[in-house]
Amino acid sequence: MQLEQLLTLFPLLTNSSPFLFAVLDANHRYLAANNRYSEISGLTHEELKGKNDADVFGQAFYDKLRPHYIQALSGNEVEAEIQLTDGFHESSFHFSACPLKLDPASDTVDGVIFHAADTSERQVLLHAMEEVQEKFDKLTELMDEGFCVTDNGQILTANDRAVTLLGFDAINEILSNELGELVVSMKGKSDVGKQLDALPDGHWLECKTGPRSTVERNLVVTQSAIHLLSSQVYLVVIREKQVVTEGEKHDNAYQKLAHFDPLTGLYNRHGFTRRLEEYVEAGTPLVMLHLDVDNFKNINDSLGHHIGDKVLQEIASHCVVCCRSLPSWGTLVVMSLPSCCRRLPIRRKAFAWLSRLRR
Repeated sequence: MQLEQLLTLFPLLTNSSPFLFAVLDANHRYLAANNRYSEISGLTHEELKGKNDADVFGQAFYDKLRPHYIQALSGNEVEAEIQLTDGFHESSFHFSACPLKLDPASDTVDGVIFHAADTSERQVLLHAMEEVQEKFDKLTELMDEGFCVTDNGQILTANDRAVTLLGFDAINEILSNELGELVVSMKGKSDVGKQLDALPDGHWLECKTGPRSTVERNLVVTQSAIHLLSSQVYLVVIREKQVVTEGEKHDNAYQKLAHFDPLTGLYNRHGFTRRLEEYVEAGTPLVMLHLDVDNFKNINDSLGHHIGDKVLQEIASHCVVCCRSLPSWGTLVVMSLPSCCRRLPIRRKAFAWLSRLRR
């Protein structure tokens, strides 16, 4: 193609583009430039001819591109991104510089075809995303739970704990995947994302790891809407569901029998003594009251032991509201009051409880 033909077709092909297009000679001066150059420089197409980047964008811009022009004139295609700053503003351009050969049969390079897109706004967003990611990483590395951020169900980012809980080895294995592809709901085959959207605040959805996971694990998941760069996304919290084995259930049952009274559910003598020792060792301020139910034997004798048991249960339920620990030894109840109760005269407080119990 002759140079004249190229320069004739050039404005027809590029003047409507929002990007920078130019044809440069071997001295890096414009043979032709599209409308975007005119809009930035305020010069007409004719006025732009013979000028270079230093005349239009400044010396710093030209200094950044000059090595790439030299490569293009050596016959190499170049694609890269440059960043410019004047101390107050930062601009970035993604560009390509290709050798111009008017005679395809010749190795002679006659000039450069240059194309660039202003990516400054994208760069600002990238910096903002990097800052958000850094804060997210610092916060979530302190947590035991798994955290990930999703947009329309797709995972944008996640902490290491989330990767592990979902049964993967690296974060790249879950990024851009839908959460519903990685976990399976315990409530049937309906979409996990829809179930999470319908989940009331403070509630958790029971799930298990999906078929792509390397391990089978029971999970509970919840989400909350948050704003990220003016867009609404979701912060998903993932925890491993604790499964209690039969052996652990038996151990827990034995512990309860050893420390609690089966009738009232309050500490027995052994449980109370152990808790009292913990308070003493920790230096916890406390006040102790002994309550004895008068004439309780008459209740058992006249109304039966089942009624006596209900009386003890009722007394315990009233006392436990205001007490940290309550042992029950027959008709004797010992109360360990929290230290905050010392703000009121304890005598007045005790009589107020007794009054309620009598009623």
